Amino acid sequence: MYNSYREYSEPLLKAAAKLQDHLYIIGRRKATGKKVLDNPKYTAYLLGRFFCYVEVFKQLSPSMAFGKPRRDRIFSNILGRIQVILAMDNSELVQLYGGDNCSSNIENPFKIPSQEQASLGQLMLRERWLEYNFRGGSPHKTSSYAHSGVHFPEFTELLEENSEFSRWFGPLVEALNPDHVIGASDSQNLRLGLFQTALVDLVDFLDPAPMCTIIPAYRRRRLYTPPRMVHTKLPQTLANIYSEEADQRDGMLPQFHGVPNTVDVFVSGPTGVGSTFHTKVSNVIGDCPYSHRVLLALEEKQVSYNLITIDRKLRPSWYYNVHPEAKVRLDEDLCAGAQGMGMGMESTRGYICPDAQTTNTG
Repeated sequence: MYNSYREYSEPLLKAAAKLQDHLYIIGRRKATGKKVLDNPKYTAYLLGRFFCYVEVFKQLSPSMAFGKPRRDRIFSNILGRIQVILAMDNSELVQLYGGDNCSSNIENPFKIPSQEQASLGQLMLRERWLEYNFRGGSPHKTSSYAHSGVHFPEFTELLEENSEFSRWFGPLVEALNPDHVIGASDSQNLRLGLFQTALVDLVDFLDPAPMCTIIPAYRRRRLYTPPRMVHTKLPQTLANIYSEEADQRDGMLPQFHGVPNTVDVFVSGPTGVGSTFHTKVSNVIGDCPYSHRVLLALEEKQVSYNLITIDRKLRPSWYYNVHPEAKVRLDEDLCAGAQGMGMGMESTRGYICPDAQTTNTG
């Protein structure tokens, strides 16, 4: 299982790393006024290659156990956030991430509907072209052949000679003309910046720091920070989850860190909130029943917890990894009651995020 997990997660990791690195270089050159010497076909290829390995994971996920539920949920939400960023309407994107002063006129080529993302990824699967007579000859069919993507020379040949392939990728290549890719300092670059940042989050999850065993740290530069996103250090409880996931992927015995004495509970609201549910917390977590059950269960079990509030307008990037729509959600089966939450607390190793929206009434 470990070998299979790494066999299919490592190509996705490398595809995400290469794509975000490529987008970073394009964005920075545009931001500094330098000419972007970019082949739009190669950018389209990198996008298709990433979508390809996302589709591979979707095909294999029902039959493979990729880790514990907490890690599966974070991983799924990162992929979901990437999909949503590319597919979301401009006005919705600005409302969620852009802030009050961000332009709603987002003119860039990175708006790709979800269905189109899946179609592009499926077209990149080598399995689809087993009988295609490439000029350079068909590659050798290894055991992982069916779950790999076409290479760039094959991509360009299909783009030029196959009508189905060019019908899907042709408009994308045209839209990816370097003159259409807006620089990192431009407020209209919201979608590109969010997309590149989410790809870095995926790289950080699959190959966490400080080990960085596959993708070095210097290749994880973020293009820019959106108005409603701040960079803060990853909480240690969440960093432990990332490390355990990487150990499992690499076939190593995970280094579990044990259940902490104090549980970190992240909520949305102003800073300086009291540390017990019976004081000011009800004004912060609002009417969400799951949030109430989490805190009530902890108090009933006499488990110490530390409330960490996050400004709902200035959220750290890792906050969005928990839910693609910037809301932190708990599984219902972990919130059914105090007994269930007692088990849930142990399984999450102290990292619990209620779905909290600020409704501070004073």
